[in-house]
Amino acid sequence: MKVSQEPLLQAPQDSTPAIRRAPTLRRNTLEKILSGTMSAIAERGVSKLSMSNICQHANISRATLYQYFATPEEVLTVVADQLCLEFRQGLELAVKDCSDPWQILNIVSQHLNDHARVQSFENFMRHEARFVIESIQTHFDAYLDAVQEALDPTVYAIQAEFDCTLDRRLCAEILLRNQFSAMMI
Repeated sequence: MKVSQEPLLQAPQDSTPAIRRAPTLRRNTLEKILSGTMSAIAERGVSKLSMSNICQHANISRATLYQYFATPEEVLTVVADQLCLEFRQGLELAVKDCSDPWQILNIVSQHLNDHARVQSFENFMRHEARFVIESIQTHFDAYLDAVQEALDPTVYAIQAEFDCTLDRRLCAEILLRNQFSAMMI
């Protein structure tokens, strides 16, 4: 898992960070922890995830892991946060230089589809549906904000072309829920 260039361990503003943070968590250490966690989940599943498994898969000491996290649940919270952050950054980058509102719609749709596959949601849905569903529920507003922001030029173009008013948030939510629903079937 590639770690974002955003500030490390940026928790959602409406939640309490579940992380024991040292003043800084080196990017490569975080990347090892997140990748190790994903590997451990793939091997053992979320229900059997332990700090020892994470350490083994991340190739770090228990002391290092416990310096930042007290429980596997805290690590899973950061994994979900990081996946959401990567989604937002990837979507922003994908639409950044596009000025065609119809192409933006295609880009957003493709990004949603790619994110579900690249981030192993489909594999996790088969084996760890609860983790995926809880992650989506917890971060739904952040995903929705990112999709709405990316789709705004398309919605404005439709409103101008058809002289109508659309609910921007609802348009984004329909697209997002459609993708998440398809992933869960």
